[in-house]
Amino acid sequence: MNPKYEKIIHLAHHQSSTRKHMSLEERAAQFSPFAALVGYEDQIEETNRIVQEQIELSENDLEELNNKINIILSHIKERPLIDIVYYHKQNKKYEGKSGNVLRMNELDKTIQFMDGERISLETIIQITLNDSVSK
Repeated sequence: MNPKYEKIIHLAHHQSSTRKHMSLEERAAQFSPFAALVGYEDQIEETNRIVQEQIELSENDLEELNNKINIILSHIKERPLIDIVYYHKQNKKYEGKSGNVLRMNELDKTIQFMDGERISLETIIQITLNDSVSK
Protein backbone atom coordinates (compact mmCIF):
# COMPACT_ATOMS: atom_id res chain seq x y z
CA MET A 1 0.00 0.00 0.00
CA ASN A 2 1.11 3.53 -0.71
CA PRO A 3 2.59 5.09 2.47
CA LYS A 4 0.75 8.38 1.77
CA TYR A 5 -2.62 6.77 2.41
CA GLU A 6 -1.81 4.53 5.41
CA LYS A 7 -2.87 7.20 7.91
CA ILE A 8 -6.25 7.90 6.29
CA ILE A 9 -7.34 4.58 4.80
CA HIS A 10 -9.02 3.35 7.98
CA LEU A 11 -10.69 6.63 8.95
CA ALA A 12 -14.50 6.80 8.93
CA HIS A 13 -16.13 8.17 5.77
CA HIS A 14 -17.22 11.79 6.20
CA GLN A 15 -20.99 12.36 6.44
CA SER A 16 -22.37 15.86 5.94
CA SER A 17 -24.45 17.22 8.76
CA THR A 18 -26.35 19.59 6.44
CA ARG A 19 -27.22 17.25 3.53
CA LYS A 20 -28.95 13.90 3.55
CA HIS A 21 -27.10 10.81 2.36
CA MET A 22 -27.73 9.98 -1.34
CA SER A 23 -29.00 6.55 -2.27
CA LEU A 24 -27.12 4.50 -4.87
CA GLU A 25 -29.86 5.28 -7.44
CA GLU A 26 -29.52 9.03 -6.86
CA ARG A 27 -25.75 8.84 -7.19
CA ALA A 28 -26.05 6.77 -10.38
CA ALA A 29 -28.47 9.29 -11.88
CA GLN A 30 -25.75 11.93 -11.79
CA PHE A 31 -23.79 9.92 -14.33
CA SER A 32 -26.67 8.97 -16.62
CA PRO A 33 -26.30 9.64 -20.35
CA PHE A 34 -26.74 13.19 -21.57
CA ALA A 35 -26.85 14.91 -24.96
CA ALA A 36 -23.13 15.33 -25.50
CA LEU A 37 -23.71 16.39 -29.09
CA VAL A 38 -26.22 19.21 -28.79
CA GLY A 39 -27.82 19.85 -32.16
CA TYR A 40 -26.66 16.57 -33.70
CA GLU A 41 -30.23 15.35 -34.33
CA ASP A 42 -31.10 18.68 -35.97
CA GLN A 43 -28.07 18.36 -38.25
CA ILE A 44 -29.16 14.86 -39.29
CA GLU A 45 -32.65 16.16 -40.11
CA GLU A 46 -31.16 19.06 -42.08
CA THR A 47 -28.99 16.66 -44.09
CA ASN A 48 -31.98 14.45 -44.94
CA ARG A 49 -34.18 17.40 -45.96
CA ILE A 50 -34.76 17.83 -49.68
CA VAL A 51 -33.22 21.09 -50.82
CA GLN A 52 -34.23 22.90 -53.99
CA GLU A 53 -31.94 25.26 -55.82
CA GLN A 54 -33.31 28.71 -56.62
CA ILE A 55 -34.30 29.03 -60.27
CA GLU A 56 -32.85 31.87 -62.29
CA LEU A 57 -35.60 33.36 -64.46
CA SER A 58 -35.20 34.23 -68.11
CA GLU A 59 -35.54 37.81 -69.39
CA ASN A 60 -39.04 37.03 -70.69
CA ASP A 61 -40.13 35.62 -67.33
CA LEU A 62 -38.73 38.65 -65.51
CA GLU A 63 -40.53 40.99 -67.89
CA GLU A 64 -43.82 39.14 -67.33
CA LEU A 65 -43.36 39.37 -63.55
CA ASN A 66 -42.60 43.10 -63.80
CA ASN A 67 -45.79 43.63 -65.83
CA LYS A 68 -47.84 41.83 -63.17
CA ILE A 69 -46.16 43.83 -60.39
CA ASN A 70 -47.08 47.05 -62.25
CA ILE A 71 -50.69 45.86 -62.52
CA ILE A 72 -50.74 45.13 -58.79
CA LEU A 73 -49.28 48.59 -58.06
CA SER A 74 -51.95 50.26 -60.20
CA HIS A 75 -54.67 48.46 -58.17
CA ILE A 76 -52.97 48.60 -54.74
CA LYS A 77 -55.82 50.62 -53.15
CA GLU A 78 -58.22 47.77 -54.01
CA ARG A 79 -56.04 45.29 -52.04
CA PRO A 80 -55.80 42.86 -54.97
CA LEU A 81 -55.97 39.12 -54.33
CA ILE A 82 -52.99 37.29 -55.82
CA ASP A 83 -51.30 33.89 -55.73
CA ILE A 84 -47.52 33.71 -55.80
CA VAL A 85 -44.82 31.07 -55.86
CA TYR A 86 -41.59 32.13 -54.18
CA TYR A 87 -38.31 30.67 -52.98
CA HIS A 88 -38.18 30.41 -49.18
CA LYS A 89 -34.48 30.94 -48.47
CA GLN A 90 -34.48 29.46 -44.95
CA ASN A 91 -36.35 26.30 -45.95
CA LYS A 92 -34.52 26.18 -49.30
CA LYS A 93 -37.66 25.25 -51.21
CA TYR A 94 -40.46 26.82 -53.22
CA GLU A 95 -43.68 27.71 -51.43
CA GLY A 96 -47.01 29.17 -52.44
CA LYS A 97 -48.87 32.09 -50.91
CA SER A 98 -52.34 33.47 -51.55
CA GLY A 99 -53.63 36.71 -50.13
CA ASN A 100 -54.58 40.31 -50.52
CA VAL A 101 -51.73 42.74 -51.09
CA LEU A 102 -51.48 45.53 -48.54
CA ARG A 103 -48.49 47.35 -50.05
CA MET A 104 -45.32 47.04 -52.04
CA ASN A 105 -42.15 48.54 -50.66
CA GLU A 106 -39.90 49.61 -53.50
CA LEU A 107 -37.00 50.47 -51.17
CA ASP A 108 -36.52 47.02 -49.67
CA LYS A 109 -38.24 45.33 -52.66
CA THR A 110 -40.89 43.44 -50.70
CA ILE A 111 -44.56 42.73 -51.08
CA GLN A 112 -46.64 42.83 -47.91
CA PHE A 113 -49.87 40.92 -47.54
CA MET A 114 -52.83 41.87 -45.35
CA ASP A 115 -51.80 39.18 -42.81
CA GLY A 116 -48.49 41.03 -42.31
CA GLU A 117 -46.26 38.55 -44.13
CA ARG A 118 -43.57 40.15 -46.29
CA ILE A 119 -41.93 38.41 -49.21
CA SER A 120 -38.97 39.63 -51.20
CA LEU A 121 -39.84 40.40 -54.81
CA GLU A 122 -36.50 38.86 -55.83
CA THR A 123 -37.63 35.43 -54.61
CA ILE A 124 -40.95 35.39 -56.53
CA ILE A 125 -41.01 33.24 -59.66
CA GLN A 126 -44.73 33.31 -60.44
CA ILE A 127 -47.65 35.67 -59.86
CA THR A 128 -51.26 34.82 -60.65
CA LEU A 129 -53.66 37.75 -60.59
CA ASN A 130 -57.23 37.31 -59.41
CA ASP A 131 -59.91 37.87 -62.07
CA SER A 132 -61.10 41.04 -60.30
CA VAL A 133 -57.80 42.75 -61.17
CA SER A 134 -58.13 44.14 -64.69
CA LYS A 135 -55.14 43.50 -66.86
